[in-house]
Amino acid sequence: MTYTVYITRQNGVITLSEWKAVVQAARDLRMASTSMEATNPETGEMIDMGRSGGDAELHDPVSGEWRRVFFWNGSGRISFSADDTFENRQSQIRKTAHSLANSLKAIIEDEYGAVYD
Repeated sequence: MTYTVYITRQNGVITLSEWKAVVQAARDLRMASTSMEATNPETGEMIDMGRSGGDAELHDPVSGEWRRVFFWNGSGRISFSADDTFENRQSQIRKTAHSLANSLKAIIEDEYGAVYD
């Protein structure tokens, strides 16, 4: 099962410029340079979902691929999808999210209000 998790500040927003600076300083992250595409499951048509300018890709050391994982939005928070592996403090996405939150003086909170340290 997947759920949405946020990197957010309790009293304030994360600006796009702050987000980009933190991503650029991280070793296994980069800003996405292309628009996001999805496939319509009914028609097979590729849909261009555009680019917010704040999407970040995480390097997967196993496959060597870059995966679009983190999404900054205009409300000043970063969202990402988590699955059961997120519960493991040693998972790549959990460690990366924790590092990003620390750099941004923010917290990690899921869609149900649970806070992760």
